[in-house]
Amino acid sequence: FYEVVVPLLELDKTALICISTILDSFNFYSKLLELKDENGDPFFVQHTFVMACDQCQADGTPEKCTHMFHSLPPWQSERKHLKIRAMMADQPELLARETMGLQSDTFGRAFLAPHLRAFQRRPPFPPPVEPVKHVIMAVDPSGGGSKSHFACVTCYWHRGHVVVAGLESVPARRPEDYERTLRDHVAQLRTTWPQAVVVVCPEANLGFESSHIARCVRDEKAVVVMYEAARGVPGLCTTHKVKEVIHTMLADKLRDNAVSFASNLITTQGPSPAKMRKMLLTQVQNYSVIVNEPDRLQHFRFTKKTYSGKHHGPDDLAMMLQFCLLARQRFRDNAKYRPYW
Repeated sequence: FYEVVVPLLELDKTALICISTILDSFNFYSKLLELKDENGDPFFVQHTFVMACDQCQADGTPEKCTHMFHSLPPWQSERKHLKIRAMMADQPELLARETMGLQSDTFGRAFLAPHLRAFQRRPPFPPPVEPVKHVIMAVDPSGGGSKSHFACVTCYWHRGHVVVAGLESVPARRPEDYERTLRDHVAQLRTTWPQAVVVVCPEANLGFESSHIARCVRDEKAVVVMYEAARGVPGLCTTHKVKEVIHTMLADKLRDNAVSFASNLITTQGPSPAKMRKMLLTQVQNYSVIVNEPDRLQHFRFTKKTYSGKHHGPDDLAMMLQFCLLARQRFRDNAKYRPYW
């Protein structure tokens, strides 16, 4: 769009006509509809065709609405619409989106759109008056590929509220590419909260990467590395069960309006704090629950549900935000960390 369509719009006498089904409020097309010009007016002239009245939408039964049939174009049939509704009675969300022009905020998204919008609009969390005792740093080591990134999300808790205090995301094909970022981030945390214990929990799925993370920070003052992986290596493994748990944990916090960005968001390398904030928000919005139905001819397969945002791009920051919640819970509940409380 930006590389082909936008340059054509620079021509004096060109017009852009877009026709599409809207998937959800975070879809690229939906964001185009929300664009404003320099005067604050809608960027595009919009014509929305919806086959459900306001009352049926408010009642939560748009798929049953018959009050808008009078607005059908002449090439469509009321009789055919009713047949299609009967055919798709067990798929109301798909029916509403594909035949009634209604966007669906539950289209595979792992987190509810109203909660995400509230998170996005929530003002920055001011520096707490009470001293911060623990800062939890979740680290996703680089996998070593051509597009691999090192990512970390740092949070602290204030009376049950999760405050995102630091974000990092840098390209890293080798450990040497992220070591400076890791050390600088820890040093900045120590400067910002000198009384706090910095708790580092790397993801332990990639060979010896979590051990390298632990070696990088072992000489830092007041830094604790968590050991929660079954095979005794630093960090915590991300299994399917863990993904289910951390998804629920973040969904609950978003529902309770208990997640905010710190006003003094820490980033030491890579993009600016504002861009990192936007990057995390985008990844959380794109994070999805993907359900693979079994093939009808393969009778012994089961429905598989996975959690990922990689179909839209990187999801490492979104994963580490969720990972941070579990790390903090394990750090609080495990008796071996009691000396640090």
